[in-house]
Amino acid sequence: MFSQLLTITSFAFLASLSAANDVCSFPRDKGEESCDAQGGLKFYFDVNTGVCQPFRYSGCGGNENRFDTAAKCRAACMTGKATGTQAAKAPAIKKCASGVRSATDEKLTPIPCSKCPANHTCENGLCCPSKEAVCSLDYDAGHYGTNLSHIPRYFYSQKYGNCMLFTYYGLFGNYNNFETYNECVKFCKN
Repeated sequence: MFSQLLTITSFAFLASLSAANDVCSFPRDKGEESCDAQGGLKFYFDVNTGVCQPFRYSGCGGNENRFDTAAKCRAACMTGKATGTQAAKAPAIKKCASGVRSATDEKLTPIPCSKCPANHTCENGLCCPSKEAVCSLDYDAGHYGTNLSHIPRYFYSQKYGNCMLFTYYGLFGNYNNFETYNECVKFCKN
């Protein structure tokens, strides 16, 4: 009798662990747009990047891959993942005169002016993106760089016509990433 109870308890425990991991594999779901409930900033586990990413939740619907804090998301979905000492160190990326990061390749090596992509111009030896190339992008939280930290940054939202706060993880991401609200407004709204 005791061994049967122990077996059932063990199975239930393992099933609950499996269910928690299944929740972490659900895609980001912002919920229902026509919702009257108070939404807000939540976190979901992104299986592609392996980190907990912020997103704006509508307040209704959605799925269970939604956590109130990044810490709760990490506790549920990142057990055994990289720690701050194992995370990559973010290299310094040179900035253009406008304050926007210069173009780099996938290894974060600066792209020479002779190979500037479309919507970029050469400024002081750096490939600098145009206003349209930067401000039309949605925010990208990037990947964890150093110490698994959350860095407050601003991005320009075409939907709201203003700069908004987001959490940056310190590595990669995209151009629509400003250190201050004023830098974002100066570049994208003026």
